[in-house]
Amino acid sequence: MSNYGKDKTMVMIDSGSDITLISENTVKSAAYQLKIKQGFRINLLEVTGKSKVTGYVTLPLYFDTNEGPVCFVVEAYVVKGMATSLLIGNDYSDQYSLSIRRKEGETYLDFGESNRSVRIANSTSPGPIDDDGKPLKASIKASRSSLRTHREAQRVRRREKTRMNDDKVRTVEKVKIQPGSCKKVAVRINLKGKGSAYIEPILQMDGNGDEFYGAMKCIVESEECFVQVCNFTKKPIMIPKGKILGKALNPENYFDRPESLSKEENDNAV
Repeated sequence: MSNYGKDKTMVMIDSGSDITLISENTVKSAAYQLKIKQGFRINLLEVTGKSKVTGYVTLPLYFDTNEGPVCFVVEAYVVKGMATSLLIGNDYSDQYSLSIRRKEGETYLDFGESNRSVRIANSTSPGPIDDDGKPLKASIKASRSSLRTHREAQRVRRREKTRMNDDKVRTVEKVKIQPGSCKKVAVRINLKGKGSAYIEPILQMDGNGDEFYGAMKCIVESEECFVQVCNFTKKPIMIPKGKILGKALNPENYFDRPESLSKEENDNAV
């Protein structure tokens, strides 16, 4: 939890819970400080009346499998007075295609298309419990349509965050380039608020591995622009829409500045 190899904790997978919960004590004991944020309102139903939701945290979860670690990110609601450390509900079980599988008397948690799994223990518990050992139930204080809107908003935020961090140079249309020639190819990049970007090409090999094609190094000043792509093979190539041709880097971090060079290097600069 939080950091790989640290803050190991027991996890409950509960198909009867719509949402993912984490105890306030688990949050406070994490080696990496987790910021509790305010979010979608829920109503916590429990016997003692002591438990309550104080907000939510965003954190990565790591699972060790025989094939290697699996990681995914969740937003878990923080529950004060919950004895269960962490409960994964249907919101992320569905999103990450988590499923329970039983084989030869053993129970496994399968992680979707990764083809990885981890052995788990069956539980006779009715679900999460409070500090007094009494059953705890969380339900959404909203209509199903509001819940769908909330989940869609979460997906939009994740897609936007991924887009903002994307440094790939992608083609915007399919294009054909004849052998031994170059052609202007329309691409889309993310300037990340900067005025320009340096294009670092990724050379593309053909099926034999002895011929290649690729974009030319250049600096661009628009998120929708053109780059020169040269075909050094002996046959026409068809570049599909969305093909990654390189990375868009910040020129200020990539190139030397005059103040970073010695006087001799500046004098010799052309």
